[in-house]
Amino acid sequence: MKKTIAILVITAFILNALSFNNSFTAKAFSDVTDGSKYSSDIKILEEKEIIKGDTFSPSEFVTKEEFARWMLQYQGFNGEKYTKKSKKSFSDVKRVNNPNYGYIYKLVDLGVFDI
Repeated sequence: MKKTIAILVITAFILNALSFNNSFTAKAFSDVTDGSKYSSDIKILEEKEIIKGDTFSPSEFVTKEEFARWMLQYQGFNGEKYTKKSKKSFSDVKRVNNPNYGYIYKLVDLGVFDI
């Protein structure tokens, strides 16, 4: 899944809950130009502090960790201390030194991600 597709999905999911103010000036990602196809969506997510950084890499794939964190942070969920309920595990998701572990397994427990 490309980041641009994920941004559209996330934006569609949250747009009705947002009151977007066109006067908002976000710290621009150096690789997202004003007026580009997804710049307004990216600014919304940046305003809500769901995405951060100097570059966005819009042509890169979105990882399950990024997707899980973006979706749940918007909902106010803090995945740092979440204990998974599922007995199954992703082989590529380790708990140690992984700040996204709780976000991923919350979506597994909700049935959004399937192992």
